[in-house]
Amino acid sequence: MTGEKISQLSADDLRDMVLSMFDKDPSIMLNIVDRNSQTEIQGYHPRPESNAPSWCVCTKCIELRRRRNDAGKHHKIKHTHYQLVFLSVAFVFIN
Repeated sequence: MTGEKISQLSADDLRDMVLSMFDKDPSIMLNIVDRNSQTEIQGYHPRPESNAPSWCVCTKCIELRRRRNDAGKHHKIKHTHYQLVFLSVAFVFIN
């Protein structure tokens, strides 16, 4: 499909096309996210002023304390920037 044909598609048609692409090859989403974030990577460790966890390399990851186990202790739920972007893009296309 050429760029001209894509630009003429309606929002619903674009949404359907993107969702079918993700169904056929989910790695497409990672390619899009990687391309958009390559210039933002700050090296192996996040900058000191970042609130990102120590394991994060993009400085956009967050740790959420939400879940408790049976003993009542908090467990950290780790979400990478890629997971959050994928979830937000999926939410936009679903709604």
